Amino acid sequence: MDNELLKIVVSKHFPLLAPMLSEINIKEDRKLQYPAGLNYREKTIYINPNDFNTLDKNEKLFVIAHEVMHFLLIHDVDLLKDKRLLLIFNLIRDAQINHILNDQFDFMPKGVITLYTLQEMNTKVKEYFNDNIKQFLEEDEYFIAKLMLDDVEFTEMIDEMIDVLEKYDDNNLDETIQKIKDILNKHGIKDEYDKISKTIVKEYKESLELKNMNPREIEELIDKAMNMLEKGRTISKMTKQNIDIPIKLKRKRNTWKEILRETIGEIGTLSADYDL
Repeated sequence: MDNELLKIVVSKHFPLLAPMLSEINIKEDRKLQYPAGLNYREKTIYINPNDFNTLDKNEKLFVIAHEVMHFLLIHDVDLLKDKRLLLIFNLIRDAQINHILNDQFDFMPKGVITLYTLQEMNTKVKEYFNDNIKQFLEEDEYFIAKLMLDDVEFTEMIDEMIDVLEKYDDNNLDETIQKIKDILNKHGIKDEYDKISKTIVKEYKESLELKNMNPREIEELIDKAMNMLEKGRTISKMTKQNIDIPIKLKRKRNTWKEILRETIGEIGTLSADYDL
């Protein structure tokens, strides 16, 4: 499928994403080690046609829409300062996006990260949400992060992953993915299709690339994303689909530290190695 046609088809299926798609390039990169990946600075989704073209139509639409959603729900600048929270937010955001797209496309690729994945990883999430996807999507993401940090074994697993991810480069991708999978297995989490471990590595790398951008560039991207989301809501209403993103976004309301204090309490209760 032609890249421009792909954008049109995704927009038709999910008009909320149409304005953001109009701002994003889709280009090929045969060296890419995944079917698709983001470059925030270039506002580009790169696809490796060798892998991407093995997907069926539903999978292709889901993958492109998923990447666009990451643009729309880009991390706040200050969140990028903390490795633990960055990794946790990547997991939360990925699950949120996949459930939203499942509602829209009535389709979910096998092995992707979902609320059920997070519940398998974290006893506190399981106890609180108990398979309630609607509640998960509507709950404040900082509260979910706090909930996840309350599980000691989960926090230990995240720290083990960070130790591995900090040594990652493009030359040891397969080794890094396998180590992440081994950590998941060690903690009793199945990754039958390798998608969880691959997603963790891929999105951590993309987050670090975002972190290396100038903070003003990131703020401009956030402003762009919020504007495109508002335009998408208008188009969605005009097409009588009335689709929205239920995730609570606290953009421009408070600083990251203030939000953490609201939802987690005193910063001093967090681990001493937090880079605040």
